[in-house]
Amino acid sequence: MGAKWDGNVDRGGEWDLGWGWERRQGLEWDDGWGMEHSTCSHTPGTLANATGCANPTFPWQELLPRAGGDPVDLAGLAVSWLQRVCELFQTPPGKANQGELAAFVSYAATFPCDFQGLLDTYCVRRSGLPNFCAVALALHQLGYQAIGVRLDSGDLAQQSKEIRAVFRACGAHFQVPWFGTIPIAVSNDISEQSLEEFRREGSEIDMIGIGTNLVTCPLQPSLGCVYKLVEVNGSPCLKLTEDEEKMTIPGLKAIYRLYDTAGHPFMDLMALEEEPSPSAGQELGIRVLGQLEETTRVTPSTVEPLHRTYFRDGQVRAAPISWELSSSMLGDGSRAVWWLLRCANNSGASPVTVGLLGLVLGGVFPRGSSHVDLPTWISTPAGV
Repeated sequence: MGAKWDGNVDRGGEWDLGWGWERRQGLEWDDGWGMEHSTCSHTPGTLANATGCANPTFPWQELLPRAGGDPVDLAGLAVSWLQRVCELFQTPPGKANQGELAAFVSYAATFPCDFQGLLDTYCVRRSGLPNFCAVALALHQLGYQAIGVRLDSGDLAQQSKEIRAVFRACGAHFQVPWFGTIPIAVSNDISEQSLEEFRREGSEIDMIGIGTNLVTCPLQPSLGCVYKLVEVNGSPCLKLTEDEEKMTIPGLKAIYRLYDTAGHPFMDLMALEEEPSPSAGQELGIRVLGQLEETTRVTPSTVEPLHRTYFRDGQVRAAPISWELSSSMLGDGSRAVWWLLRCANNSGASPVTVGLLGLVLGGVFPRGSSHVDLPTWISTPAGV
């Protein structure tokens, strides 16, 4: 977690935190760069890093008061505080997600001295913020103090101002002075441009988690992926959120790449797995994400299925290693060598075999070559 201390913030400064161990570049997870990144990122004055902090234990929802005494039902206490918080801000308690509240309570019961809430799982204003305040106030009643909140989407600067206003109002109304200074942390692909925008717009941000743009090279960008459930035990499901871009479409999907008459891809089409596959020459009615009210009609000359299943029902579905390479995906011979070595390594070849293969391929694919002509003796994994 990398960073610097900025002393011009009224509450004592601003911390930037490195957040990118899982996004750093390298062929293997154990190549050492992950720990090197964490070590190097600590050097300039980092507060903490994001690895090694998870504890999967979720005990009973009772908590001992910090000053001693009998265990208290933290869940029940949080529910009573939620009513009071919602009354203060005139928001219906029913809008606060109960699953999120339960998660906050479990987290607080496990780490009463280190409770930090991620507010944007559902809705910051109607759910995450009131749920956090309720649990933080319940902890305060038992002698503990929450250490902060985190935002990971949306207009981070504007949301930080709104959250600070709520914290100050809660602190004044319930006579909890420290509540108005609860640290606010943000993350979500933070870059140099993001930092400049925070400066320009002004914010109430105390900590900034920087991941991808700290540990990856812009000329070799990372691929950010998010795993979201679309079906549970055969029943389609979706994520509900105020941010349209984060809403999911329920049901298992299939993906097809559509090509025009010149052989150029012009669209990736997503359809339900149960729907009939599109075919070449067939006119299709499609809706563009974000413009679902409009229907566009297209006729592809070629259709290429892109979806491959590697895991289903907890089982690995073996997929043959593809040794087919194209100049468009390789760019030059050096990338071909890298790709083939990785395939060999993943197929279980010994380190010696992989090393010898690298020496041979260095001559087969000279740097800068765009045409790849695979010899027959390496056309299959068995040949390697």
